[in-house]
Amino acid sequence: MNFRPAILLLFFGTLFAAFSSSLIAQEKGESVIQIRQSTYEEDEDTLRSTGIGVSFGVLGANGFSFRQLPEKGSGYQLGGIYLLSADKSYFKLSALYLYILSRTRLTCFYLLGGLSYKWTRHKEDALDSAGLKIGENWKVTTSRWAYGAGFGVATRRLMHERVWLSVEIPITYFKGQLLPWPTASLHYLLW
Repeated sequence: MNFRPAILLLFFGTLFAAFSSSLIAQEKGESVIQIRQSTYEEDEDTLRSTGIGVSFGVLGANGFSFRQLPEKGSGYQLGGIYLLSADKSYFKLSALYLYILSRTRLTCFYLLGGLSYKWTRHKEDALDSAGLKIGENWKVTTSRWAYGAGFGVATRRLMHERVWLSVEIPITYFKGQLLPWPTASLHYLLW
């Protein structure tokens, strides 16, 4: 089973939602620069910190995620996905703890620590003693945990002012190896 179309659909759907508000503003004859300036002025007192989006990587959810990235202190990211086809299924959950080192309206630097759990299974035929098919059973093919800690940066300089693009480099223990496995996230800030 190929999950690439579903992941690409999630990614491009999030990009579409992020840019649609600036396109609507342009259709109304408003300048995107004016909207961005007014949004930044509104955000001077209260920085937006909660968003939904997608996350990819060993510690990421490889699917939908919810992120709380406050101005100071601690934040978190929770994510997950469940995909099911006729003969395979894929399930992944992730949780990240984020400690904010520095945050401005446009950039955030943070430390992170987290874990993820991945589980896959497939259908196989159940046979009787004569070798005849009597049904189907689900067999777990993968069940893995990953743990890691590292450094991350998030920015909204590259896109719409409500969209955070995050890149993280955690040192991750996965499949018996301790390696830097990068993760990436794209979140649309709600409030």
